[in-house]
Amino acid sequence: MIRFLRSANRGSWVINSASDRIGFRVVQGKPPTGKMLPVAPPPLHAQNVRQSTPPMQSASKNKPFFEGPKPFVRIADGSVGPVFVSQNHSPTITECPNGDLLAVWFSTLGETDLTTSNAASRLRFGAMEWEVASPFWDAQDVNDHAPKIWWDGKQTLFHFTESRGHGDNLIRRSTDNGVTWSKAEVIRPHGEPANHPIRLKDGVIAVPYDNSSLLISRDDGRTWQSRGRDLRGTDEIHPGKSGPFIAGYHAPIV
Repeated sequence: MIRFLRSANRGSWVINSASDRIGFRVVQGKPPTGKMLPVAPPPLHAQNVRQSTPPMQSASKNKPFFEGPKPFVRIADGSVGPVFVSQNHSPTITECPNGDLLAVWFSTLGETDLTTSNAASRLRFGAMEWEVASPFWDAQDVNDHAPKIWWDGKQTLFHFTESRGHGDNLIRRSTDNGVTWSKAEVIRPHGEPANHPIRLKDGVIAVPYDNSSLLISRDDGRTWQSRGRDLRGTDEIHPGKSGPFIAGYHAPIV
């Protein structure tokens, strides 16, 4: 794993992190000569994305409809990067303002491996098949774990992910149907986003963590607070007792 600990890569981490895995080197000398590498083209899921909202037609309530399943993890056999055929897990899906569906999950050689990144596929409005998977988020030398993606019902998509091993959780936002995203920001507390975010009747956005905490926002995702487990102390899971865990244990909520 020493190949994942280059100081140049660790120095590329988000600026408001306090992780002890961040490092840097001081180099004195003349700048290297040569040309910068060309800007990489956007991944497939971010290419030619419609920005208008198409007219929606309601299905008949009197006629049953069955279709599927439609595989969304479409990765070529033998692929070992930037998306991997060996293990794909923890999927999340959202509708986009333009009618597309966007699915995101983590793709990896192994769940604890630092190759773990987020991959994505798009089912465009009116299309019958999901597109081939493409890279979505991949921080250098970081286990990008348990992504969750959510549309606020207006114009903003949210992307949450755990940076396992760094002690950070990240959030990004998109207002163009997932084509471009804001710079990643660290949010607290740290934990694994285990379930799809939901909006409560009072407008609060809630992101459940894996058996540990509930992250909430009362201002449409601008700031976040923890409601749930205090990571300190012991756990008492007995009838009649009160403990720091939220019911759920790596399971969905409604």
